[in-house]
Amino acid sequence: MKPPAATLVLTLMGLFALLSPTLACKCLHHNGGAHHAAITEQCCRKAHGKMVKGPDCDAHSMSNDLSAFAQCCAGKSKKSDCRCPVSC
Repeated sequence: MKPPAATLVLTLMGLFALLSPTLACKCLHHNGGAHHAAITEQCCRKAHGKMVKGPDCDAHSMSNDLSAFAQCCAGKSKKSDCRCPVSC
């Protein structure tokens, strides 16, 4: 007996959700792009974000404040590796 199509679709969606990576933001040095963990954490807190996977800030947790994260990085002479929905 075949499972209903809706069950199959929901199962596949769940599997893809588990396998998809979390988009994480970092503050990077302008020359070379090396990650600066301490500034990333400071800017993540300022943008009301949540740290994930070590020194990364979960983009989804601060989705309304991606501009604030980018501005914080820039204010510390770094650049954000996440794109803002509105010009930063």
